[in-house]
Amino acid sequence: MILLNQTTNMEEINEMQNLDVFIKWIHQGNLVVYPTETLYALGADIWNKEAVDTVYIVKQRPRNQPLSIAVSSLSEVEDIADVTSSAMVLAQRFLPGPLTVVLQKRTENLAYLTGGGTAIAIRVPNHPLALSLLSMCGPLTCTSANLHQTLPPSSIIEIAKDFSSHASQLKYIDAGLLKGTPSTIVDCTTSSPKVLREGAISTQAIRDALTYE
Repeated sequence: MILLNQTTNMEEINEMQNLDVFIKWIHQGNLVVYPTETLYALGADIWNKEAVDTVYIVKQRPRNQPLSIAVSSLSEVEDIADVTSSAMVLAQRFLPGPLTVVLQKRTENLAYLTGGGTAIAIRVPNHPLALSLLSMCGPLTCTSANLHQTLPPSSIIEIAKDFSSHASQLKYIDAGLLKGTPSTIVDCTTSSPKVLREGAISTQAIRDALTYE
């Protein structure tokens, strides 16, 4: 695995094999493109409003469209949002994995990444590198690493090309080609969960998990 940015040379690659480099970079308010089990994600410290604003700028994404976030464990989900019984069933069945659950957030903060709403979309990615980064760094944005309304690129080279005008604010963790199906998004804010986007987990699998809880 190679860890790189826009101007990486071999010396820099050797220096950046430690995740501490990326943690420091994120804590400085910068962004990291990191792998999940499905696609590459664009990560920023969720508690840093300026960094989250940069995510919107880099992706050219409208500010009224929420960003999903990633955490390293179910306990972290419970720290940020109210986990309903149905969400708990789905989380225990599918997380870590390609499931994003939409929940009511516990804090009045984070409106800058929820489109001003009270709900927040959270996932626990099933990728060892992502889990290591998240466990050491804390929650990150988990929006796909692509320009708004374009297909997510499968390689770091493609992503870096799309984001080239913001090279000074980005570092990349290269885990090879990622061509997975996006996560399935389930709204668990009400008593009757609703699949908002069918992805790697089928709607039927979601229904089955909730039926046989």
